[in-house]
Amino acid sequence: MTYIFEAVQTFSVIIIFSYLLSRTSFLKTDLYHKKLSKPKLILVILVFLFISMYGIIVNYLLYVSMYVDTRVAGIALAGILFGYLVSVSVFIPTVILSYLLNFGSQTFAADIAIMVLACWLSGFCRNRFPKIDSVLSGIIVGALELTHMLFIVFLVRPLSAAKEIVYSISFPMIVLNGCATALFVLVMIDLNTRRILWQKEGSARSELEIANRIQTSLLPTNLDVNPALDLGAFLEPAKDVGGDLYNFFVMEGHLFKFILGDVSGKGVPAAITMSRATSLFRTAAANFDSPADMLEEMNRVLCENNKAQMFVTAVAGVFDLNNGHLVYSNAGHTQSYRVSSGKPVGLLEKTKGTPMGIMKKARYIESETTLKEGEYVFLYTDGISEAENNNKDQYGSEKLENCLSNAGFEDSNGLIKLIIDDVTSFIDGANQSDDIAVLAFGRRSMTVNYSINNDVMELLGLLKRLNSDLEDRMVDRGLKDDVCLVTEEVLTNIIKYGYNDERKDVVSVRAAVEERSIVVEINDRSDSFDQFGFDENTALNMPAEERKPGQMGVKLVKDRVADYSYTTADGVNTIRLVINGGERI
Repeated sequence: MTYIFEAVQTFSVIIIFSYLLSRTSFLKTDLYHKKLSKPKLILVILVFLFISMYGIIVNYLLYVSMYVDTRVAGIALAGILFGYLVSVSVFIPTVILSYLLNFGSQTFAADIAIMVLACWLSGFCRNRFPKIDSVLSGIIVGALELTHMLFIVFLVRPLSAAKEIVYSISFPMIVLNGCATALFVLVMIDLNTRRILWQKEGSARSELEIANRIQTSLLPTNLDVNPALDLGAFLEPAKDVGGDLYNFFVMEGHLFKFILGDVSGKGVPAAITMSRATSLFRTAAANFDSPADMLEEMNRVLCENNKAQMFVTAVAGVFDLNNGHLVYSNAGHTQSYRVSSGKPVGLLEKTKGTPMGIMKKARYIESETTLKEGEYVFLYTDGISEAENNNKDQYGSEKLENCLSNAGFEDSNGLIKLIIDDVTSFIDGANQSDDIAVLAFGRRSMTVNYSINNDVMELLGLLKRLNSDLEDRMVDRGLKDDVCLVTEEVLTNIIKYGYNDERKDVVSVRAAVEERSIVVEINDRSDSFDQFGFDENTALNMPAEERKPGQMGVKLVKDRVADYSYTTADGVNTIRLVINGGERI
């Protein structure tokens, strides 16, 4: 039982110090350094010196019976792992302390002799076996302890005393010190190996993060490519990098050319093909207005030197922002949808086509349709429909179509968020099984309509919405400010001076963003009065008390519009303002 407790105690010390040593900075890449800097050398010497002196400290300073002596193990480990310099540096103080505390004892000569042998043999073994392992280290120390017993037999007299010493300590000295040494080296090697693996994983992770940033940089990030286009996009790889892709740009001011695709496989190989396909699309779209021609050109190049046999499914198209005309072609990709907020989803006709990268002479056909304002095209990769929950159930096309049919959304980004949130809720924390890419687009209405009560307090909310809607339609800031200013002035006059009987009424405002101007039309049923029916020069020369209310505000309006008019018919007053930010009347 005593041996067991001593073994546990010794092994605990060995494990703690091997762990602490393996965590130090000089063991970042290789356990077996031939040269150490001075601070690192001192640290190593101190660690092994403590291990070497452990048995002496317990026996002679703490007065605890301790038969498991670690002097030989400490000296031998120092030499095996770090060479003669460390071993000698541990050996000398250990011998001195042994002399001071143990001189004159029966085993002193044998102890000194075995420490000398341990110092020499450990350095020799390191030079002979520079990558010595834990088993060999344990055998070496076990053999040294066995030699220690033989030294005691030869050097201790009388012989009966030597036999008694050897009999009482031979088992723990040989077996436990050998096992403890093997354990020490094993922990050191294992922890250091793990550190190297962690560093390699960290390096690989860093490289993948860089690859992810490079891949992301290949995708267009500016979705405000045209004020008439309501565009949203989403991409989420299953791994650090993936094979799903989208790309788009507007040519000739009104032709929105786009592609959404899915490369076979996942990870780095798919990412490389994805990058290639993205670049090929930009070249093809610059040279062709036909989606089928774009896909054929991309397919031709992807088939060349395709030794990895990677292929790409995709939908490509051209959307005319002037009239909503859409022409598209499908290269073996998933079904696309036609979506309107709150209405049943419709399917875009799926043209037949072979995935790109398989048949060099593949041909693609086109379909066409026209999108009305408020209608959207929804394109996606199978990472949506094949998303799995923890029970391995798939989200599926049916659930996607149900979600699209019941979707209430304001714009393309709202539509995409609705679907992504539904998929996320379905998988309920399960790992993403495939890359996901989504592209949604439609014609943004360039006309906005508002209605407010004839109450000045409601003006602030209307102006805030008007400012936001004009910003969404990429209206120049100066022009936008002019529109908001003249709208505020005219509405204030209508509400304050048009309704003399304090009756409640609704005033409607319509703002249309045209190619070179913004037309604001205001309708109300107030008492008819023409805000513009005065000569501003005459009004400026009149005393302030003689001017009609609102005249100075109207003068401000006239200075900021290109045209204005006032008409009244059937009790409805209509003011029409044209603001173009350029020439003014």
